Amino acid sequence: MLNVIRIRNLVFALTSEANWRFAIGLRIRFANPSITLTTYPESWLRHYDEKALLHSDPAILWGLKNLGCCRWSELADADPAGVFLAAADHGLRYGLIVSVGDEGQRSIGYFAHPDHEIAPRDADFALSVMERLHEATEGIGAANEDVMTRLQMLATTLRQAGTEIVPMTDAATGEGRQA
Repeated sequence: MLNVIRIRNLVFALTSEANWRFAIGLRIRFANPSITLTTYPESWLRHYDEKALLHSDPAILWGLKNLGCCRWSELADADPAGVFLAAADHGLRYGLIVSVGDEGQRSIGYFAHPDHEIAPRDADFALSVMERLHEATEGIGAANEDVMTRLQMLATTLRQAGTEIVPMTDAATGEGRQA
């Protein structure tokens, strides 16, 4: 069974570790994530949707085809649509792609900072948490309605709060104390 508290605490770790914004697609199958978590600015999300940038975004393409980490700056030449320049206009100037899983199901995180490249230590942290999030969401396709509702509530809370959520514990089991 999925542990929503563990997932929430892993996301909390991401929000509290670095001054970055992120978008995460968990357990992606056939280019559709089972759950999406984002702290990207609403202005960027609107622009991205209105301009239909999904199909020309080199970060998306890299994450679907590769495993590991890649900086947006490494893909600048593969961005004829100017997705990275547009993202920079919304405070997402320096980015990192983290792709984990396998060809059947990937989880991909897109992390961005407004004024400097993401440090190697933070990139390692993002990779570690993404691996744990991917593991924690195994079986999401068989999750019951209550679990999916709780995950959607987490996604909504995160999107509305930006980067401010709090860790939780399950009083009955004590689970969720460590991310």
